[in-house]
Amino acid sequence: MDNQTQKTPAPAGLGSPEASTAPVAAKPAPSSQTDDTAATPGMVPTSTDIGTPEASTAPAAASNRGPGATNLSPTHKLTLSAVVIALYVALMFLNQGFAFGAVQLRFTTALYALAYLFPFLVFPLGLANMLSNILYGGMGPLDWFGGFTAGVLTSLVVAQLAKHGRHHRFVALPIILIPGLLAPIWLAYLLGIPYPPLALSVCAGQVPGGILGWALVTALRRVPLPMLQGQERRGI
Repeated sequence: MDNQTQKTPAPAGLGSPEASTAPVAAKPAPSSQTDDTAATPGMVPTSTDIGTPEASTAPAAASNRGPGATNLSPTHKLTLSAVVIALYVALMFLNQGFAFGAVQLRFTTALYALAYLFPFLVFPLGLANMLSNILYGGMGPLDWFGGFTAGVLTSLVVAQLAKHGRHHRFVALPIILIPGLLAPIWLAYLLGIPYPPLALSVCAGQVPGGILGWALVTALRRVPLPMLQGQERRGI
């Protein structure tokens, strides 16, 4: 009986060595891998962080923004707008012999496609079309302001295609359809020709401009321009 009593360990006192070491050995070390990873600078994020929706969608959202609005200063935008207006008017000088009237063939409208890459060109392109109608059209104020409206609407739709992430091949559609369906509204009145055949003729004349516009955007997206680095490269 005495031997069994001596073999039974008594409760360890607060000051005994057993009391100070046993709980420490039994208690597991706290795991703070997630907190340390989040708080330590320069740590590589875990696969869970990389796979989150925020991490996967943020770069795509940034790449869909028009590069002209973020990578160009106001001075550069103004300069580029002036250059595009001058280029449009100069090309229309070469195109004027078959760019007005009931039968039109316009390749100058391919410049509307630039709004896909530079959305700030929406108003300048409309202004360029109005100036061309004033200088070469000779059909009066209705054609002047109508040309401005058609240019702004076409460029705006092209810019919206880029804003909503649509493929740049679709820039040909607004270049063909908007001027082709809108311009005959006042041309039918000025020329005394029914709207349906006139709209068909003008739409057909816009096809070269639509195709050239798609080719223009395709070529510019392949050129390593600093101002286009934020533009997402999609397949053709």
